[in-house]
Amino acid sequence: MNQAVSPSTCATWALAVLLSSSSAGAQARPGDDARDQDSPPAAPAGVDAPASPPDTRPTMAVLPFSVNQLAINDVGRINAIVRKAVELSGGHRVQAEQTTIELYESAQSLGLDCDAQQTQCAVELGQLSDVQYVLIGTATGELDGVGVETILVDVGAGKEVARVRVRLPAARQAQIPPLRAGVTSLLKDATSLCAVSITVEPADAAVWIDGVRDDDGRLEGLSGEQHHLRVTRAGHVPHVQELRLLQCQSQQARVVLEVDPDSEVKTGPGLVELSVPWALVGASAAVAATGVAAGALAVVPYLVYQNAVAQLAQIPEDNVDAPVDAQAAYAQATWGQTWWNNAGQYALWVSAAAVTVGLVVAGVGAGWGTYLLTIDPEARPEAE
Repeated sequence: MNQAVSPSTCATWALAVLLSSSSAGAQARPGDDARDQDSPPAAPAGVDAPASPPDTRPTMAVLPFSVNQLAINDVGRINAIVRKAVELSGGHRVQAEQTTIELYESAQSLGLDCDAQQTQCAVELGQLSDVQYVLIGTATGELDGVGVETILVDVGAGKEVARVRVRLPAARQAQIPPLRAGVTSLLKDATSLCAVSITVEPADAAVWIDGVRDDDGRLEGLSGEQHHLRVTRAGHVPHVQELRLLQCQSQQARVVLEVDPDSEVKTGPGLVELSVPWALVGASAAVAATGVAAGALAVVPYLVYQNAVAQLAQIPEDNVDAPVDAQAAYAQATWGQTWWNNAGQYALWVSAAAVTVGLVVAGVGAGWGTYLLTIDPEARPEAE
């Protein structure tokens, strides 16, 4: 006997058949066998999977960079590029950024109040973070780019082991390759870095390379072909130069700053200005010495006259046995009196005036010269 089937029951059976077919087709899709062959075989029941080898790479903490004249978004972007470059290098296990920041903040709350961009502070932070290396750095914004300096600190040795300076172009998208190349050079290939020795005049001028001040005149760890050099000193015209390191060899540069005539800043006296007062001292001392010698000669006639008068006073008036002595003494007295009255006394006054003027002028010159020597040539220019 045939039993009637309702339309709803037919629809249910049809849907079940369709789902069954789809499931079977999915299980038989081409390529499934290949994927099954590529995937590692499952471990037999009751057997543990083999453990992965331990990661023996040295650990590193990447601290946030110190920045100058950069927007907040630029700061975060540069920090992110540096951290990503370290991770891509593959030679270190990089501590998680949040962990590094939390440790740094907790260290400050515990009393570790120091500049994280200084080597000793980075060493202490690395010890707290339990890492082997710490990467620190500085980024300085400029009109036509960004100067970045990265420093690698060995926590165990307690010292800086590498330093690289990179100049980034102003275009943000073009900053990634040179910055990553600089970090790679810092971590791996230090032989590709350049060094430049810079001599400046005046010697106490401030030297800036890619926005980072470095007054020792020896710039090492320069990555890339072009760097921005700026030399400044108060009262002088700043010197700006683009260093092109096409051949990475030890190079030298000499910079002589010119005095700015419109500057209100007092610069130190030059060699000529320093020599004038001391030359005046020498000349005045010579005049005084000449006056002393002239005075000594001027009193000779007076001394001769006085001596002759004394001899005449010792000869009795009735002594006729020594007329020659009396005549000689009289002649000497006459000569001395004549020269003293006509020239000697006037020469003595002139010599006394020469000595007085010479000593006074020499004293003024010595005071002037001493003052010039004690002038502070210039306070160091502030960081720009």
